[in-house]
Amino acid sequence: MRASKLVDIEDRFTRGFLAGLTAGLAMNIFSLISLTLGWVEITFLDWAGVFIFGRQPAGVPENAVALGGQLFFAAMNGVFFAYLLPALNSRSYFLKGLIFGLLIWLFSYAIAILFRVPFLTRLDLGTVTSNITGALIYGIVLALFLDWLEKRVKAP
Repeated sequence: MRASKLVDIEDRFTRGFLAGLTAGLAMNIFSLISLTLGWVEITFLDWAGVFIFGRQPAGVPENAVALGGQLFFAAMNGVFFAYLLPALNSRSYFLKGLIFGLLIWLFSYAIAILFRVPFLTRLDLGTVTSNITGALIYGIVLALFLDWLEKRVKAP
């Protein structure tokens, strides 16, 4: 019997969680760069803050909580993706990641509009374009990192 590990890379849940977390970090970095360059009005942190606090986060502590919530959401989507892939087959990770990222984006927008979530129902073109790009980055990083982890597990 082998000793228990805190992070067992051989576990599909763990691989999905780590891939989703990594992809979420990449997506948030792009979102913050977009804000710095003046391309967006609302970042992914703002989205998370609205869902957590009912408004955009204010100050470092609230932004930290929003970031934690957003990264947890991204990580759990990574778990879902990791379990979905075997049902579809594990080829074409890149394309499946792109589509998955766009579906999460579309689903998030639909929820915001259907439930008339304050601050998230009327967005400018720059924000929407940046969010689509962020979703694509999420999907690409998710797929590539998960593929890399899968190959590490299969390697002798």
